[in-house]
Amino acid sequence: MLEKNQSIYIQMKALCQAKKAACDRLMQEFEELNQNIMKGS
Repeated sequence: MLEKNQSIYIQMKALCQAKKAACDRLMQEFEELNQNIMKGS
């Protein structure tokens, strides 16, 4: 977790060995979770 401009962010890295579409979908889900966390703070 990082704090930047009084907001909290989750720094993430992912190793996805599935097809690109599945990996892109996974990364989008993580980004949406991060956005939801930011809304709650």
